[in-house]
Amino acid sequence: MVMTENIDYWFWYWGPYIMHTSIKDSSLIAELLEKAIEQRNDTERFDKLDARSNLVGQMDEEYWYENCNDWFVPKFAPYVNVYLEGLKDYKEDSFEHIYARTSQTQGDSPSRPRNIPVNLEWVLDSFWVNIQKPREYNPTHHHTGDLSFVIYLQVPEGLKKENEDIRGVHNNEGPGMITFDYGEHLPFSIGRVSQMPKVGSVIIFPSWVRHYVTDFKSEGERISAAGNITLRQGLHSEYSEYGVKS
Repeated sequence: MVMTENIDYWFWYWGPYIMHTSIKDSSLIAELLEKAIEQRNDTERFDKLDARSNLVGQMDEEYWYENCNDWFVPKFAPYVNVYLEGLKDYKEDSFEHIYARTSQTQGDSPSRPRNIPVNLEWVLDSFWVNIQKPREYNPTHHHTGDLSFVIYLQVPEGLKKENEDIRGVHNNEGPGMITFDYGEHLPFSIGRVSQMPKVGSVIIFPSWVRHYVTDFKSEGERISAAGNITLRQGLHSEYSEYGVKS
């Protein structure tokens, strides 16, 4: 017998930093769902609220949220800030391209300022709701901005069982899953991760990561809120509430 219990080892973290957590405040989930239904029922402003022309989802109902900085951003900011703090630990130089991009835009030297407090701020570029019905899906795509996120507001009661019943029948992740792809699918590597949605779950990820959502047959609607975020360097004396200190 080969003894292995006394061998210490470690391994590299690899690939994009994708964070999964849950919204602690159930009232935010309720508010997002309530506003989604309001958008759906506002037939007089359908053309303004309809987000489908900007999205790849094969769904009949995708609507923009409005005035998000007033009611959503303050409540969601802690989750984005936790992601940014974790990203600093995951990869120390994660934000260097943000500093360079901001400097170039302002006509400065494309390097991080020295001996000057640097804040990393973020702004919400876009925010919408996906109301996915049976047989609808989201094909492989990526987003704009620097970071993207999805929050699950409602999940069909039978979706998990539908997925479990069909798992292994086909060579895919099964109904209703969100799947992220990175790199090539080769032996001894992880190039794909999937997640079954739960109400209140949040996933934050780099906007360039390709992902997709499979369809399902279960009765009900799979409702999620999604958005895109842009990062920017802030050379301010006061710490930005929506960002992190580097």
